[in-house]
Amino acid sequence: MPATFTLKGKITDATLRTPVPNALVKIVAGTGTNFGKSATTNRAGRYKMPGVKPEKIIVEVSLAYKPKEKMLTVSRNTAVNLALVKV
Repeated sequence: MPATFTLKGKITDATLRTPVPNALVKIVAGTGTNFGKSATTNRAGRYKMPGVKPEKIIVEVSLAYKPKEKMLTVSRNTAVNLALVKV
């Protein structure tokens, strides 16, 4: 059975340098069972993904929001400001 490792780290806001909670860290390129592995950051912006096999991978980080819709009729220049809630 091949050795596996734990991928872990911390996700921060590049501008504010504060932790980013609830970000999805996902392996988007790899082979076998590595592809699609994911973890979500905690309140401190830290994540841990165990069971990663040794190989070259690409890791992607994103932050998901709940979809929000607003119905309106546009009859002039219109601004639509929406507040999104993190998933």
